[in-house]
Amino acid sequence: MAKGDNITLTAACPAPCGGAAEGRVEASRKGARKNTILAATQRKNVKCSICEISVVFNLRKSAGKVSRRSAGRFIYHSLFTSAFSGIYEHSVLFLGMPLYSSTDLTDDTRLAIWTIAEPEFFFTDLYVPQVAISHPRKRLEHVAGRFLLTHLFSDFPVKDILVSETKKPYLNNKQFHFSISHSGHYAAALVSKTHNVGMDLQVWDEKLLRIAPKFLNDSEKAFCGNDLQLNTTVWCAKEAAFKWYGRGEVDFSEHMILEPFEAGQKKIRLHFQKPDCNQWLDLEVHLTQDFALVWVVEY
Repeated sequence: MAKGDNITLTAACPAPCGGAAEGRVEASRKGARKNTILAATQRKNVKCSICEISVVFNLRKSAGKVSRRSAGRFIYHSLFTSAFSGIYEHSVLFLGMPLYSSTDLTDDTRLAIWTIAEPEFFFTDLYVPQVAISHPRKRLEHVAGRFLLTHLFSDFPVKDILVSETKKPYLNNKQFHFSISHSGHYAAALVSKTHNVGMDLQVWDEKLLRIAPKFLNDSEKAFCGNDLQLNTTVWCAKEAAFKWYGRGEVDFSEHMILEPFEAGQKKIRLHFQKPDCNQWLDLEVHLTQDFALVWVVEY
């Protein structure tokens, strides 16, 4: 490849549209070694051919390499960036965190789901865990969830997050209310500037049926049976309500009672009943082929 040649970069869209984005940058020679070919640190912002979601290419170095931290910073500051994938002389340069779904529930409440597709170093320049997490996968999920908070609100002070005695993450000044969840290769975050929130995501797993008797009451056992979708939805609903409550010491089968609902129902109701909190909650349900997601926003 010589100076002036074009490098074609392509990226598959992470949305279920089946589209792709393609952009070209011009190669140039730079540096001490005459064989070094760079793309002049060019950035290309192109759109998916079908759904027009934005894709950013950020090529910095030659020989099939890319400055991952620089690319990560750029993606971090780009709210609409959903994927990053470059092909240079048949070598994959970088695959960034693809956005699965993002929704503005209100003007100041946002929800997003990501597929975790990158190594830990992608995040560590932006956020370093404040507590020791020895398990590599759990540490990756932890930093990915914090990263997602800054995707929803670029001014989210992720380094100021504290963790209560009940393991609930929070901000001391309550600038944002938020809830994080991760399961399998997915991370989800719900953030609001004004409302208390709770959210949980769970990939489909038959193992959940083994522990169902621990979180279902008699009425829920009656309408859930051994249906994995119903049992998982109930679990996510109670986890979301537990995070919304945030004060711990909750008996999942006694203190949280769900009204009977049908498989695929998008809105369900839960009665949270403790001496210090007796309230009906309206929860939203989102089901996909891979997971169940349930959230509550206290308006």
